[in-house]
Amino acid sequence: GGVLGLLLYEPAGQVSPDAPGHWAAVRRGPGAGREPEFWRLDPVRGSFRITPQELEQLLVRYRAWRIVDRPEALRAARTAKPSVARHEAEPLTGARAEPVPAAPA
Repeated sequence: GGVLGLLLYEPAGQVSPDAPGHWAAVRRGPGAGREPEFWRLDPVRGSFRITPQELEQLLVRYRAWRIVDRPEALRAARTAKPSVARHEAEPLTGARAEPVPAAPA
């Protein structure tokens, strides 16, 4: 799995005095040119393209976390764990585990 993007937190008041604190993501775009293309996915200011230099400034200004894509084998193993645990618990509890019904809306 590779890096899918970055997640960063912009504290309140950074862009303007009334700007709320919020999370934003950065993803690499499909850029056809020589220079890489990046997109900032921002729930407050909307999505917009940023240059590599602007990305560098963001990473200096804010702490960022990488969002990675797990390898398919790891994803399958993690998905299978709850199912395996349920089947291991059935003989111990004497009952078949049933899904919990959703709460009414």
